Amino acid sequence: MYRILYSEKVLKELNELENQIYLKTRDKILSLEQEPMPVGSIKLTNQAGYRIRVGNYRILYEIDDKLKIVNLLKIGHRKNIYK
Repeated sequence: MYRILYSEKVLKELNELENQIYLKTRDKILSLEQEPMPVGSIKLTNQAGYRIRVGNYRILYEIDDKLKIVNLLKIGHRKNIYK
């Protein structure tokens, strides 16, 4: 089982989400504890880490397999997340 690390930036981004999107995003993040590489996760090409989709939103994260940690990097709308 992996541990999820939330930065202050990620917590702020989560709090700014609409309620329905927040709930879906929260569920997806919690599922990373069991499976950090779920079906649909894609390795990022222009930076380190992975991304998963939640509707029009993306969750960017890194995995440390040795320490069993998933480090959340960024959460946001697909049009703004990669900037």
